[in-house]
Amino acid sequence: MATIFDYHNSKRELKDEEITELIRGDRSYLLRAGESCVLRDEERLGLQSLNGSIVSLMLYDDVSLVKALANIYISDLFDSDSVVDFMNTTIENMEELGADRDILKAKIAGGANLGLGNRYSTDNIEIVEQFCNENGIDIITEKTLGSMPMVILLGDRFHTLIRTINNPIIASRINRRESILYDIDFVEEKIDNPNTLDDGFDFDEIIDLSAID
Repeated sequence: MATIFDYHNSKRELKDEEITELIRGDRSYLLRAGESCVLRDEERLGLQSLNGSIVSLMLYDDVSLVKALANIYISDLFDSDSVVDFMNTTIENMEELGADRDILKAKIAGGANLGLGNRYSTDNIEIVEQFCNENGIDIITEKTLGSMPMVILLGDRFHTLIRTINNPIIASRINRRESILYDIDFVEEKIDNPNTLDDGFDFDEIIDLSAID
C-alpha cells in the first residue's frame, strides 16, 4: 500500500477513503504541502498536486518500479535542513520498497510566483535542484516558475501530466493557502469581471490518466 510521510515526521498508510476516482475509473491521491507519497506502480494509483510556489519532486526507479511525489516548501518553521531531511526520508521510504537511490530519476514542477514574493518560489526550486545534484539524481524534466498555478499528475512508468491553470480565482485561492504556510499577510488581488471566470475547480475536468506522457 502507499505510504504517506509529512513535515511533522508522521508516517502512515494511505486510507481507501482518501483515494478519489478520476474519469475512466482511474484512482488518485491529492497530496498536500509538505507531504510525500511512496508506492509501487502495481498499486495503479496516480499522485496529484495543485501547486503555486510549492515544488513537487517526483522520483522513480525504473527497475523496482517504485515512485514518489514529495511537495516541497521552505519556511521559517521548516528550514532548508528540515526540507533536505524530508527529501532523504522520502528516498529511504522508497528504498524500503526495493528502490535503489543510485539509479533514481527526477522530475520537478511548480515554483510559480503567484504574488507572494519571488523568493518563496526560487528558494523552493533551488533546494530541490541542489538536493538532486548533490545526490547524483538526474533531473530529466523541469517545469518551474511562471505566474499561474500548475496541476501535476504522476502516473505509472514515470508518466506525468503538468498543466498550467490560467484562472486568477484559483491562483488567488492557492495564494491564500500558501500564505499560511509562510506565515505572511495575504492581500487578495482585485479580479476584473469575476463573473466571466469559472469559480470551480475539478480534477476530473482536466486530468485523464490515459493521456499523460
